[in-house]
Amino acid sequence: MLAAAGGTTSAIQRLHERGVSIVLDDFGTGFSSFDHIRRLPVQGLKIDRSFIAGLPERKNQAIVQAVAHLSRSLDLDVTAEGIETTAQFGFVKAAGCTRGQGYLISRPQDAEIMRATLAVERAA
Repeated sequence: MLAAAGGTTSAIQRLHERGVSIVLDDFGTGFSSFDHIRRLPVQGLKIDRSFIAGLPERKNQAIVQAVAHLSRSLDLDVTAEGIETTAQFGFVKAAGCTRGQGYLISRPQDAEIMRATLAVERAA
């Protein structure tokens, strides 16, 4: 991906200037790397669900805490993906994750249901 980083970086910067937040998905696996957060104008990281599923294993705890700390140090939002238990939720919250996703929070929803839910939230 970084082979074309010049064009990618400028495209991401233009999106950011238009109010779009860019978040690196599945951080810690695959193509998502430290080099990306160093070079690309991103606003957040999403911790890969495999690390959340592996809680409370000590190595997974250390990875989640380290990514949350790194994110805070760089003024980035950090999302924990794949939260399925209250224990996982408690751990990622205590670690400093600013957002969460997973079945514990909500199952995938139909677009019409989400529009109605968001309309009610905005009205409140």
